[in-house]
Amino acid sequence: MILILFPLRAFSLDCNVGGDIPFSLRNETGVDICLELFGPWGRWSGPVVVPANTVGCNRFYAANISGLSPFGLWIFNVDGNVGLCIRKGTIFKKFCVNKEGFTLGESSVDIVVRGLYSSEDDIQVSGATVTIPEDQSNPDCGWAAASYLGDKPKHSGRDRDDFLFDGKAGDEITIILDANLQSGNTGGEASLGLRGNSLNEFVEGVLPQEITATLPSDGQYTVIVNQPDIPRSERYEGDYFLTVQSPTSNVGPLELGDNVER
Repeated sequence: MILILFPLRAFSLDCNVGGDIPFSLRNETGVDICLELFGPWGRWSGPVVVPANTVGCNRFYAANISGLSPFGLWIFNVDGNVGLCIRKGTIFKKFCVNKEGFTLGESSVDIVVRGLYSSEDDIQVSGATVTIPEDQSNPDCGWAAASYLGDKPKHSGRDRDDFLFDGKAGDEITIILDANLQSGNTGGEASLGLRGNSLNEFVEGVLPQEITATLPSDGQYTVIVNQPDIPRSERYEGDYFLTVQSPTSNVGPLELGDNVER
């Protein structure tokens, strides 16, 4: 069986676009524009024509939190040729949407387009969870996954989730395991591991947990989120965020292991 997941897509320019992270737009260029928005895990707004001098809320897209997390690198493309509004954005802005500062139902991303000449000066992106990478050519926004620990059938014992990514020798990697405070969890302890190519790092305890390591060689690495071998009442159970980032390179996309419940 092939499972295909389509993150939320929304095309209307109004304030009724639902979702955990809404995106709003103001077009102050004086001309009609064509836009596209690309996000983690294949999120795409589709090509949208926005009339000149739009004002007000004008929400055109929203991203939901799921196992395919919306936190990470986003790219906003815009073009003045609305007659060719099919994946044709030629001016772009890259930005990070972070889980830090996120509040369910209140976090939004606001985009203002004032001109079609420079992505640096004429496209402004802001929001409580937004940061703009200093290097637009090589942004480091990291990758994040959102999942649940403790949802395996009881007869299967402890729950474990694996995530894979491709790394290069010398990459400095930071992995952070956080409790998702937006939803209920029972607290308790969990373990976090990083394995691959002679690397075997492991920490355990109450969340948050963090691992920092330098990758010894090129290849695939596995990040492991696990319930430790302690009494069930003491294990962490609930929603969590897993973030993988690197100050030295663009971390490749995370791949969800077969044991991650979708």
